[in-house]
Amino acid sequence: MKKTFLNILIVCLCVLAGFLVASLIGNCHRKPEVRVEYKTDTIRETKTDTLTFYKPSVKRDTVIDYVFVPSDTVLEVVQRHYFEDSAYDAWVSGIEPLALDSVKVYPKTEFVTVTNTITNTILDERWRIYGFGGFSSICERFMPEVGISISSPQKWLISAKIGYDTKLGTTYGINIGYKIF
Repeated sequence: MKKTFLNILIVCLCVLAGFLVASLIGNCHRKPEVRVEYKTDTIRETKTDTLTFYKPSVKRDTVIDYVFVPSDTVLEVVQRHYFEDSAYDAWVSGIEPLALDSVKVYPKTEFVTVTNTITNTILDERWRIYGFGGFSSICERFMPEVGISISSPQKWLISAKIGYDTKLGTTYGINIGYKIF
């Protein structure tokens, strides 16, 4: 009876010490590690606008027909082509003054939008203490046990446990682990 009481007292003291250590470690004022990730998105948009060209230079002047007027005057029917590489293409024709036949304008404006995204991830750098209880099976016998686990920010876990059985007496155990996921 005296041994059982001593074992229960040891278990209670271990749990109490675990809570005390957890409260002291949990209140330390360390700055957490911040992981910064940069992401850049670029969007290109090409837009076509209307442009006005005043008095462009003639690139090609062609006489396409003649008109005879009764007063012995010959009038030329002229077709003129105005163009600028990939900017515009205009056709005018007729007897002076000329009339516009067609015009095609190809101005292109490219808009580039660059978005920089900065993501800050705060990594948890706390030590954690856990208390646990359960049953173990030794020699086909179940015995109750309690224990304390301490986990570090580097993903290590250390556990200590104590159990009691009427035939085997007090049992002790230590576990060491590493967090994989």
